[in-house]
Amino acid sequence: MTAMWIVIALLLAVSVGLLFVPWSDKRNISRDSLNQFIYRQRLNELESNSDSVDLQQREALVADLQKNLLDDIPPSAAVRARRAGQWVYLPGAVALVALTLGTFFSTSSLMQVSEWQQITRQTPALLQRAMNPGRDPLTVNDLSHLALGLRTRLQANPDNLDSWVVLGRIGVVLDNYPLASQAFERAWRMAPQRRDVKTGYAEILLRSPDESDRRVADVLLKELIQQEPGDPQVLGLIAFSAYGREQYPQAISAWQKMLQVLPPADSRRSVVERSIASAEQKLKTESK
Repeated sequence: MTAMWIVIALLLAVSVGLLFVPWSDKRNISRDSLNQFIYRQRLNELESNSDSVDLQQREALVADLQKNLLDDIPPSAAVRARRAGQWVYLPGAVALVALTLGTFFSTSSLMQVSEWQQITRQTPALLQRAMNPGRDPLTVNDLSHLALGLRTRLQANPDNLDSWVVLGRIGVVLDNYPLASQAFERAWRMAPQRRDVKTGYAEILLRSPDESDRRVADVLLKELIQQEPGDPQVLGLIAFSAYGREQYPQAISAWQKMLQVLPPADSRRSVVERSIASAEQKLKTESK
């Protein structure tokens, strides 16, 4: 950032200098100097023709030349003209600097870039807080900043599987389906047999409005439940999928299996019991 400002300052200095250099004193030719040059030339002509002009006529001609020279321009006018020529471009130089800086600030998104760099520097601390949520939980704004920082890191290191998983989980918390879907899909392609990756990807696919995505999620969930039949998270996702398709008996069965494996004091039990009651009510309504 500092190097950029140095380059901008140098370019502006060169541009402003180009306005003044051609009008410097060394290159200024005043009207008074030009008239004096013409006056000397005429005197030289009179000297060269002195044989054809008598002394009285020569003196009259010289007096007339001197009078014309004095009447044409006073000595102080040349100085004023020269000074005006040097500084008349100062407003233009000020306008050039103002226009350049104004255009730069309005088109460069400098504030956004500065904020992005600051967030990137905060990423390690935010990631550490995310790993220990009990001590200092992250706010929604913190999670958004962490997501931006992780995406920046992944641009430089796209093979970091754990960062993709964390980014996907942040997308779920922020209810950002595109972010969560892209992150978990990338992680799943890198590690298709890793259980937490497969579960997270299946959960995201179940939220998709595309039926083909939900079918892929069902395949993943069947693989997961075959590997570990008592996984409460997978059972909950299976029940959620069945309930969304109005397959209430399958949903009730999955939730009942989930109740069997949940500890008695688990807070999820009350949610599962209400879900079972809702599914049973739906079945009664359909049977009427």
